[in-house]
Amino acid sequence: MRRPAHTVAWSGHDVAADLAQAVLEVTRTHSAALTLPGLWDADQVLEKLGQETTVLHIDGAITGGANDCPLIVALLAEGIVAEAPPPEAVGDHLRRWAKDAGQREDRLPLVVLESAEHLDTSGEQTLLQLTRQGLLRLVVLLPTQTHIPEFLRALEETGRLTELSPEAVTEPLMASALQRRLGGAVSAAARQRISALSGGHRVLIERILTAAETSGVLHRDGRIWMWATDETPVHQALAQHSAELLSGLTDQEQELLIVLAGAGSLPERWACAHFGEDVVLSLRRQAILAADLVQQQGYLDLKLLPEAIAYALRVRLGTTELTRLWYKIGQHIPAADGGPASQAALTWWAALAGEQLDAAVAEQASRLCIVRSWYHHVADIVAAAEEITPTLRAAWARAELALGHVGQAVAQLEQLITSLTEEPRPGSPEAEAQRQGIILARRLQIFHPERAEPLLAGLLASGEAGHAHHLERVLNLPVEEDPETWLRELVTARASGVWDEAICAQLWLATRLGLRQHPNLGRLLLASLLDDLIREGGHPDVEDAAAAVLLLISMGHDWHTDLLRVDLQAWSRKPVTSPMLAGVADLVTSIVSMQHDRMVTAHAHAVSALAAFEVADTYGLERFGSSLVAATASYVDPELSAAAHHDHRTRILPKSAPGLPWVRLLSQGFALIGSGPPRHEVAAALAQLGREASDAEEWNQEQQILLLSMLGGNPDAAKQALTAVWAQQPGRTRMVHLLATNLLDLTDREALQAAQTLITAGAPFFGLSIIAARWTRRAQMERSVRVETVRTVLTLRQQATERSELLESFEDLELDDRERAVVAGLLQGRSTQAIARRLNLSPRTVEAAISALLQRFGCENRVELISLDLLSAD
Repeated sequence: MRRPAHTVAWSGHDVAADLAQAVLEVTRTHSAALTLPGLWDADQVLEKLGQETTVLHIDGAITGGANDCPLIVALLAEGIVAEAPPPEAVGDHLRRWAKDAGQREDRLPLVVLESAEHLDTSGEQTLLQLTRQGLLRLVVLLPTQTHIPEFLRALEETGRLTELSPEAVTEPLMASALQRRLGGAVSAAARQRISALSGGHRVLIERILTAAETSGVLHRDGRIWMWATDETPVHQALAQHSAELLSGLTDQEQELLIVLAGAGSLPERWACAHFGEDVVLSLRRQAILAADLVQQQGYLDLKLLPEAIAYALRVRLGTTELTRLWYKIGQHIPAADGGPASQAALTWWAALAGEQLDAAVAEQASRLCIVRSWYHHVADIVAAAEEITPTLRAAWARAELALGHVGQAVAQLEQLITSLTEEPRPGSPEAEAQRQGIILARRLQIFHPERAEPLLAGLLASGEAGHAHHLERVLNLPVEEDPETWLRELVTARASGVWDEAICAQLWLATRLGLRQHPNLGRLLLASLLDDLIREGGHPDVEDAAAAVLLLISMGHDWHTDLLRVDLQAWSRKPVTSPMLAGVADLVTSIVSMQHDRMVTAHAHAVSALAAFEVADTYGLERFGSSLVAATASYVDPELSAAAHHDHRTRILPKSAPGLPWVRLLSQGFALIGSGPPRHEVAAALAQLGREASDAEEWNQEQQILLLSMLGGNPDAAKQALTAVWAQQPGRTRMVHLLATNLLDLTDREALQAAQTLITAGAPFFGLSIIAARWTRRAQMERSVRVETVRTVLTLRQQATERSELLESFEDLELDDRERAVVAGLLQGRSTQAIARRLNLSPRTVEAAISALLQRFGCENRVELISLDLLSAD
């Protein structure tokens, strides 16, 4: 009976140790077939096994000469025999070795077999016989389970061979493992780069982490681990070990990976014809190669799944060798055998090799690179073109904006306007380039209106032929139009068949509605847009933008943090082609952490988000990120707060653009929180800012600003919240309503119940804020309410994973040494006299201490006092 395959869990630390431990457990009863893609870490696993038990390593690919089989070579290497025995005596020598080893230890010795397919028939039968006789256990190291040698099938079918393979490393698994290993929060950018570089291979994750930590690419910034923008040192470090990474692969497999590293993508048909179908299938089964599905039916392009291998090989080969490889192999690869990915990749390789590209070829390759999210390739292709046409300018600008290089994108659009010296003819390439420029400028207008408007003026003035008419019809509707009118025009734009204009219109409309007054409608439009973009493909930059806005809407609208967490997990796992979306994920993580009263974590992720936006700020969030850094710092440490506010005021504000219009007032609100004045003054200023948001009909910002003001105890903000236009909407307005009512109308018991509702819903910061406001007049509280309040706060203290300014504000819940000793005595069931004797105090002193505690915590008797579990906060 065949045994089911086992997966080996990842501890997040020593991969070889995890695998070796799994082998040792299995081989107490069965032989094992261990899958190691690329045979990575085979030597390390072998070393770990040798530290725990007796091991004989047999490499089927190594022989000692014409007459020496691999088994004899292994016996000689281990000193089991002094000289090569005749073939018929090999089994006897191995049997004696196995018996001796088994007698010395409490387990059977292991024979680790590598490259088993090269073992001779005599060696196979000897090993199989001794295994069946129960004298040893076999451990076969395989690149894939399909490589199990035929002679072991009998063991497999009878249940004597257990297949082991490393557990697939998903992004959530890797995130938790990284946090355990590094001992702190890890930025979204760091997680995603490690995931992309490793392709999910645990051995590569270990090596990437080592290289990144050693080189400083992965570094700790305060309380969070960050990933540097320039990761070249990691590529260089991995290049030094590239030969080792390839050593477990066949020569043909190695050659294919080298060519693929040069190109980036290859036609599968050509690879199978040139290197053999078995080579391609082997690498795909090892999850080293992956199929890049394309739009042309029947064609597959191949890509390297772990980016680290591609980068390491490119660094090792260098420009000269890559150029030589292009002329030797690359230029002869028929692009027609593949799909868009390999066509774009081969054109890019030609450009890097110094080939001059026809403008039409460069235009097509640039478009295909954008479809594949290869934005960095576009500049190389444009530089190699015989002529930089308006079409190339538009593609270059789009690639730069996708990378977050807003200034470079603006510069290329300005060059595009300059190149349109004459009014384009309808249907001409110049008219199409003008239309593409307008669409791009409209996307830029969503997030950076001040930078986009001069560009739009220039592009629209270049003539009617290149106007994006369907897009303009939607965007030119009066601001006061109701949503239904906008939606009707959007349906018309989508029905027009001009896809790029329709998706830009939908992104523009969803952002405006979702971030201003209609968050649920905006989310619906974005979800629909994302479904369409994922299904149709071709616009990854628009897809990233839609995901970013969806996260921002969730951040501002949902108070049910479970729903917010679902959105965060769904979109933070998207493949990231720039640091921007990772920055948005960190931004939302910061807000979620604030709601959970985990301000240290919130500050760490705000710092990470700001670092991302300083590198690339397509979505206009640099100022918002900086203000969030200042706000979260104010809850962590006074010195940190002062430094963050100073940085925001003197460095970020002067150099950054105003950014996304629909978070600007909220950004000012966060900056106020971090600015340092007394709490009541900040709350009053926030209330005024809320009135400005109301006058501007910025409902979403008004709601969030008033929420911040009410957390500071401002009654005017509460009154405004209860009478606001949006007061009856679902979502976060329920939390705002609870807070407002608490400030104005609720009894102490009702306020406590409201606070507990928020705490249960995953927003303990807001619940604690209600309790803290009421606690200032605790002397007037009913006894039972005060007891329940104390119990709630102490429970939160016990559950807290990091310092909380709010929890620390309940100073009178702290016990001094004597009080702690008295309470400990009560918990142990001691009488007043027993406690007094133990503490060397008079019974009257102990009685006085107990009475003071009963009065202080509002308890009726000692049993109720004990039930508070006052020592849980220690």
